Amino acid sequence: MVNYSDPMYRILYVDDEPRLLETGKSYLERSGELTVDTGTNAPAGLALLASCRFDAVVSDYQMPGMDGIGFLQAVRESGNPVPFILLTARGCEDVAIRALNGGADFYLKKDGDFEELFSLLYRRITEIVRQHQERQIPVLANRKLRLLSSVTRHDISNQLTALQNFLSFLDLEPSGTSWRRHLDRASESADRIASIIRFNREYEEIGVKAPVWHDCRTLVERVTGRIPSWAVRAINGIPPGIEIFADPLIERALYALADNAVRHGGRITTLRFFIQQTGSDPVLVCEDDGWGVPPAEKRKIFERGFGKNTGMGLFLAREILAITGITIAENGEPGNGARFEMTVPPDAFRRGEGKTRITAHAVHAGTFSPVQRECALACVAADARSLPLPQGPGARG
Repeated sequence: MVNYSDPMYRILYVDDEPRLLETGKSYLERSGELTVDTGTNAPAGLALLASCRFDAVVSDYQMPGMDGIGFLQAVRESGNPVPFILLTARGCEDVAIRALNGGADFYLKKDGDFEELFSLLYRRITEIVRQHQERQIPVLANRKLRLLSSVTRHDISNQLTALQNFLSFLDLEPSGTSWRRHLDRASESADRIASIIRFNREYEEIGVKAPVWHDCRTLVERVTGRIPSWAVRAINGIPPGIEIFADPLIERALYALADNAVRHGGRITTLRFFIQQTGSDPVLVCEDDGWGVPPAEKRKIFERGFGKNTGMGLFLAREILAITGITIAENGEPGNGARFEMTVPPDAFRRGEGKTRITAHAVHAGTFSPVQRECALACVAADARSLPLPQGPGARG
């Protein structure tokens, strides 16, 4: 069984030799750190890239129709920076130079010793993917630092001013009737400052580690296992084999939703997680049968500082989900319970390890040229794996 807390890189391997594809896939997946999807030509590779997120692409050079260089150019023209490794035959140094100039990250010569080839390929894939992910971290870190610097000093300054005022009142009225009220408010300001500091520590953790694939049912099992059984009946309606690509803190985001339901649901008796399909996008749903959220607060609940407690939980949940493009909205009916819908991008969702879902919608949504899109759609038309998602218990259309 795969440990989803460990790195799991998803690789696309394209080659027109089925035997080599089978051998390479078997060897690369041997360690449990890589999962490999395969394609027998460049159009098939483009279709897969249009519908799924990959950590690296490995492609042969000599293929009928579009060769490896053309495949690389199509990938780069679409704006996809995914690490790309080209496999070439002996004596093809000119091809290797063209590949590197065209945006490839590495190239390897195909020799007769497949064991040595794929051993070296495995090492290069893991090195290049890790380097690529490390380069992405500063981008997110800079965005978070700008947010923290813009709000933290202001928030703490306001709370310190309030704290100083309440302490001054205590000094003026050491034995007055309002003494207890001023003391309570001073304590609230101090608690608020501590909450802001805790928030900064938690927020700094978001995006520090690279996103990975998570088994969705296992995530929900861990989350619902932390909810007291006497407080609410938790139902895990996620089918086995559903995986989402998300920040390692995704469990914290889902727990924030469950904790919010228990704290603010009022009459809540049942909490349910399930997956449903909305158009072409899979949606992870967390709903309860409590009081629900007033219409005026449906957007505000995700704002930093909103709410009766710290006001950080749902804000952090939104930020964690946004790392891989997952959006969240509250679409429940007031009086009938809260309903948090997390829309997952097609390339951040899959059924089972290494299973790929190719859809025409995903191809059209990509930034391919008309010719590239036509090639990809031709592959989609021949793909019989695109099946509708099961509707979760209690799913509403």
